[in-house]
Amino acid sequence: MEEKNMWGQFHFIRSRTIQSLKNITEETANQVPEGYRNSIKWNIGHILITYDNLLAKFTSNGEKQISDKITPFFSGGTSPETWESEPSSLDELLELLKKQQGEIISLYSGRLEEPLTSRITFTEQTEMDTIRDLLQFTYWHEGLHQGVINGLKYSLGQM
Repeated sequence: MEEKNMWGQFHFIRSRTIQSLKNITEETANQVPEGYRNSIKWNIGHILITYDNLLAKFTSNGEKQISDKITPFFSGGTSPETWESEPSSLDELLELLKKQQGEIISLYSGRLEEPLTSRITFTEQTEMDTIRDLLQFTYWHEGLHQGVINGLKYSLGQM
């Protein structure tokens, strides 16, 4: 896949994520409906930190772009039920989503075939060796959480 197509897919995915939050209030974003473990806000924060943590850990620049203050709220295995303080607002997370897209494109343009600092292996059939591989995984991950966000919106009467 050509690089411009990779960035085009990223733009499409990220714009869909941002669009899915149109007309969602802070109150709605914080609700966890029955049958769910997390909120819309948690899913947005989780998308942000997943890109940031993986790209910082497995690429040569190794520099996180998102504040470490955000990570404890949105890491895998966390939940709004365990938050001891208030995380960033939905508006702040939305701004970070917009900013992150530009930062990733700026940092990794021309580098998609660059090897990761170490191979990531999920299964024998699923290994990631390059920045392109890692980005493709994060695109899938963001789409997965878009689906969860849509389910949350539906459960909250926002669809």
